[in-house]
Amino acid sequence: MIRRKKFDYSLVIALTCFVMLFFGTGLANSPASLYLVPVTEHFGFSRGDYSIVYAIVSITMLIFQLLFGAFEKRWGIRALVSIGVLAMPLGYLIYAQASSLPIFYLGAAFVGFGMAFASSMSASILIYNWFKDNQGFIFGAISAGTGFGGSLFIILVGNAIASRGFKAAFLLTTITQLASALFVIIFLRSKPKQAQELAQAEVETLSKPHEIASIKEFFKRPENLIGIIAIFLIGITLHPVYLVVPAYLIEKGFDPIFAANTASAIFFVLAFAKIVIGFLNDRLGIRFSLNVGVGAFAIAALILATLTQTWLVWVFVLFFGLSLSTLAVLIPLFARALLGSENFSRYLGLFVAAMSAGFTIGSPISNYIFDATGTYKVIIIIYAALALLGLFLANLSLNKKARADLTLAE
Repeated sequence: MIRRKKFDYSLVIALTCFVMLFFGTGLANSPASLYLVPVTEHFGFSRGDYSIVYAIVSITMLIFQLLFGAFEKRWGIRALVSIGVLAMPLGYLIYAQASSLPIFYLGAAFVGFGMAFASSMSASILIYNWFKDNQGFIFGAISAGTGFGGSLFIILVGNAIASRGFKAAFLLTTITQLASALFVIIFLRSKPKQAQELAQAEVETLSKPHEIASIKEFFKRPENLIGIIAIFLIGITLHPVYLVVPAYLIEKGFDPIFAANTASAIFFVLAFAKIVIGFLNDRLGIRFSLNVGVGAFAIAALILATLTQTWLVWVFVLFFGLSLSTLAVLIPLFARALLGSENFSRYLGLFVAAMSAGFTIGSPISNYIFDATGTYKVIIIIYAALALLGLFLANLSLNKKARADLTLAE
């Protein structure tokens, strides 16, 4: 009698995570910068005032990311993701009906709430629960969904804005995200059944010497505090620069369609860069991967700040696409390196919240500086320096973690 091989449900989890990021972050977040110019010109908002939309998304994400560990422990990752994938289209529906800044801000709160629960942070926990080997590569491949989704939806949303207006683009986003939300809710599971049973047995019978018992103890460990600061500095730089790329290219005299296509190309490169950076993490470690990712941003920022010719835009796209993989792939893996398996789910939210705090501050600063000076060039250079400072602190925190582990082992 031939024994049928048991179906590996982890493959379904991987596909579901990919769909969540492709239609979630890839559609809710990646094309966001395309709305800046048409919305502000239509309603007469200043760019600084409208960019508070991005800040509210980040603030809301930050708040619920800080609470993520407690919520995940109580309700499980599946319930949180289900709420998240429904909140994002609700936010975009509000955008579509908005005619004043407060209504846009309300929609942003729902989008940020959804992204806190249905993003790379949740995907990283799911991958950790369902896969034991090559987690960096698998997480990178799944996170590529945001890159492929961003690349596709930047083109579709850009064309929708150009042909039918930004309100039609908001509605297109709403409908598409609702359809994908149903798929995610139906097929997602928090962890394998046997893993749930093992986790319960560990709680009842095993001691965990590396477990961090409280937030106070978390911040008493210097590697964690320095790591949080490092992630904040990286967050304040990379994503806010991406948000101004289309507007900056238009400022430099490039056609708006070319600017939108450039943003799309960045996410196409990003999709493959996530796979590569995850592979490098598995083979060469988090330190090497972080140096590559943040170093690429510094190069990209210098190219952007001194941009004079079209061909340099494509060189910028290659380096910048590689650098953005740091946010989606390397931040969770960096947190895992500092926290270890026993603390990962509980405290990952603090690292992601630090990144979101950087987004929250970085985006308005860049746009208010534009309102004051008429250019993004100065802030791009400043952000390159801050990112390198963040990279230095990240390496320092990893050094302190290694020394702490060595001391504990002795």
